[in-house]
Amino acid sequence: MTATFLRRLIFSIFWNAGIFGAVLFATAGTFDWWRAWVLVAVIAVATVATMLGVLRTRPELLNERFKGIIQKGQPPIDRLLVLLFVFSYGLAIAFIPLDVFELHILPKPPVWLSSLGLILVAAGW
Repeated sequence: MTATFLRRLIFSIFWNAGIFGAVLFATAGTFDWWRAWVLVAVIAVATVATMLGVLRTRPELLNERFKGIIQKGQPPIDRLLVLLFVFSYGLAIAFIPLDVFELHILPKPPVWLSSLGLILVAAGW
């Protein structure tokens, strides 16, 4: 492994897990939420697995993944759709702790269902 790859690996772990953790815990207003900690850990592990299993041997794919979401020459409609997707995805993640701690719109899922969701998140990562 090169030093550049290791830097990107460390950055990816902190970026992916850090963003999810920051949104979830800041919106929840507490760190006392074990399900969120499990999700952040699964995201960190899935990031490491992806980086080591796929991107380590494919430097061109790694370089492509590290480009920004807005790129030179990108059609304006693509830029708009990507930004709308990122914004709506962020809102969906921020809604989770609001519902868990404040709104209580959705019922609390059983552990088996949450576990299945975690498996699907890890597989899709």
